[in-house]
Amino acid sequence: MVTPLSAIPLAEVLAVLGGSAAITAVGVTGSWTLRRGRERRDRHGAARVEIAVPPRVDPGSATAFWQHLLGLLPARTRLLRRLAGAPHVSFEYEFAPGGLTIALWVPSSIPPPQIAAAVRSAWPGARTTIAPTRPAVDPAHAEAGGRLRLARPPRFPIATDHRTDPLRAVIGAASPLPVGQRVLVQVLARPVSSARMAALTRTRARTPAALAVRIAGLVASAAATLAQEIVTTLVHGPAHRATQPARPRTAAGPDRWVDSAQNRAAAGKAHGSGGGYRVAIRYLATIDSPPAEHDGGDLARAVCAARARAVGAAFAGYSGHNHFRRRPLHHPTTTTAARALRGGDLLSVAELAALAHLPTDEHVPGLRRAGAAAVAPPPQIPATGAGVRPLGDADAVPARPVGLSVADARHHVWVLGATGAGKSTLCVHGVLADAASGRAVVVIDPKGDLVHDIHTRLSDHARARTILIDPAHPGPHGWPSLNPLHTPDHRSASTPPGPEVGDTAVENVVSVFARVFSSAWGHRSEDLFRVACLTLRHHPGVASLDQIPELLTDRATRARLLTGVTDPRLLRFWRQFDQLSDPAAAQIAAPLLNKLRAVLLRPFAEQLLCRPTTVDLPRLLDRGGLLLVRIPKGVLGEDTVRLVGSLLVSQVWAAALTRITQPEHQRRDASLLVDECHNFLNLPYRIEDMLAEARGFRLSLTLAHQHLGQLTPALRDGIAANARNKILFQLSPSDAAWLARHTLPELGPHDLAHLDGFHAAAALLTDSAPARAFTLTTRPLPPAAAIPMPARVGSRADRPARRPNPGTARPDVRDPRLHTRPKPGSPT
Repeated sequence: MVTPLSAIPLAEVLAVLGGSAAITAVGVTGSWTLRRGRERRDRHGAARVEIAVPPRVDPGSATAFWQHLLGLLPARTRLLRRLAGAPHVSFEYEFAPGGLTIALWVPSSIPPPQIAAAVRSAWPGARTTIAPTRPAVDPAHAEAGGRLRLARPPRFPIATDHRTDPLRAVIGAASPLPVGQRVLVQVLARPVSSARMAALTRTRARTPAALAVRIAGLVASAAATLAQEIVTTLVHGPAHRATQPARPRTAAGPDRWVDSAQNRAAAGKAHGSGGGYRVAIRYLATIDSPPAEHDGGDLARAVCAARARAVGAAFAGYSGHNHFRRRPLHHPTTTTAARALRGGDLLSVAELAALAHLPTDEHVPGLRRAGAAAVAPPPQIPATGAGVRPLGDADAVPARPVGLSVADARHHVWVLGATGAGKSTLCVHGVLADAASGRAVVVIDPKGDLVHDIHTRLSDHARARTILIDPAHPGPHGWPSLNPLHTPDHRSASTPPGPEVGDTAVENVVSVFARVFSSAWGHRSEDLFRVACLTLRHHPGVASLDQIPELLTDRATRARLLTGVTDPRLLRFWRQFDQLSDPAAAQIAAPLLNKLRAVLLRPFAEQLLCRPTTVDLPRLLDRGGLLLVRIPKGVLGEDTVRLVGSLLVSQVWAAALTRITQPEHQRRDASLLVDECHNFLNLPYRIEDMLAEARGFRLSLTLAHQHLGQLTPALRDGIAANARNKILFQLSPSDAAWLARHTLPELGPHDLAHLDGFHAAAALLTDSAPARAFTLTTRPLPPAAAIPMPARVGSRADRPARRPNPGTARPDVRDPRLHTRPKPGSPT
């Protein structure tokens, strides 16, 4: 039996009501406390994911991003969502005098790397940087802000199908900014369930105003129907109603929402996305310093208010079946810094993507664009190991070391990029790794810093087997010698070399001179130079370039040097030359002699190239020695550097050719690093032939320079085809367009032209097969040793020379380190 309410004592009723009120108050207070506590925790450990916009933005990428975040943000039960709220993010556009920065504010409850990864996956080519949230800064002078709310019920969608980027109006309203002004636009978003979005079509009107409008419409409709029936009855009589055909019943329930385009749009918003977001839009304009006028305060506030109104009005471009209305925002700086999301409007994923996305216009003033896309290396790219030359670290997530195997390095390496982009750092690491593994290395450096960086970072063990050639630091007996006409063949100097050996050395020297002085080199000079070199090579003794002037200008010296020459072709030439008068002979020899003086008038070049060879290059390559040649252009001059470097390259190549007598499995890996290689590739055979043969002799070439314009088309094509490992630093747009054929589809011309410093694109071989291109960053150089560079220069040259072995004029070379013989005729 139910007890009547009148029978319950008033005191008990009041007690029950009081208890209910207390429980309600405790619940509301607890929920408020939980929400405020969560907001404080989220702000305390929040992070900022800054986004560098890729060069090309797909308009559909934003929808994919926000759809991804529906599943990425932590899900909570309905009770927890009501009590403490769900986590949210803030997509922010920050305008400053320096340009536009786009970032995502991420609360502490969400791992920032997950959000950064979602950004990179949605917008391929975007670069992200995770940093702490910037502290709130109170404006020094003026502030103004506002918020946007939907003007109609949330079931009606805003416009999402734009022909142009709707952010264009917002960016135009917020920029450019003078110094001291700043604009911030925030789009805060919290996921809501698909059930909550579907309820939009069932929720007609819950506000009093909407309910009144609905009742008034129903009353007006009923009154119109009643008036129509009365008029019909009066005109046609009661019988007319019975003769009218039955009208079909108007669809009732949810089906009537498709009766208009507006209601179809509402149905699409509610059921088309599988979920949505509760969104709040805020904007802020501040001035940090007042204008110079006496009424600067009022003027600054007026400027801020005008800028804020312009930013809010720019969102009129989203007007469709629904639109935004501007609302005031109290304490805008404090509110935007707190990033609390209480309330907001329900928007679909498509609507949020139209509001919060990366600009799709290719040219946005002040927008920070991403450099190159971060492309992860393929799994087969090696990381570390004894047989791996380190290159750096992959810049894509997850980062890992990357390297080039020694076997694949035999296919040669082409390093290309602008000055200061990181080429030298990459090369230094490669040389240090080879030296630590006992592999031979020859480095030719026309600037000087590369050799210095290598030498000061070598271990004591590697430095002990290093030969350092530097014009600034001769030893007590001068510099070591690498005479291009004195080929070490382990025979007595009194035994003339065979024609084949002599011809190869001579052709190398003649070709180098012809190419270095190509603008002033004629057939007569080449013929005279070749005959002179061949004559000296056939004469018993050590041939050298410094003997050529006397051979051409002094008859007595010429007669002495022709003693022992048996080649009839050479003798015939000199008989004809002797028939010339002295002035005629001098005129013929003058063009050649002025080019020889580029070597002979410089003590460093003269001793390096014109004394008996003291460095056994074949032994150096076979025993793991290091030859560091520093020939700075500022000290020697450009022509001399090209001559010296080219002649050294030819001698290293000749030393590699001597390995033809060794079984292939006994040939030790060695490498030749040529910086500014376009200055030194002046050999008498094609570069593609040299590169193809060098791999068989296990000589790996690393060719480094700045741009393609430094190479002839034939040299460029030969290197591109045969240097199959390509490491490309920042390039010019024209070079990037030409070289992108080696990195597509992973990296295009824009990527190659916008690489950051010490950031490279690599297209490498793995097991002699091409792997897809990827990006890497070089590692910083290790600290240099506290050993001054000159202290170890010519370490063997500082000691007295050994006595030659019996029956030979060659010193006793026990290892590939330097030891210089005294000049002929000098005291011992």
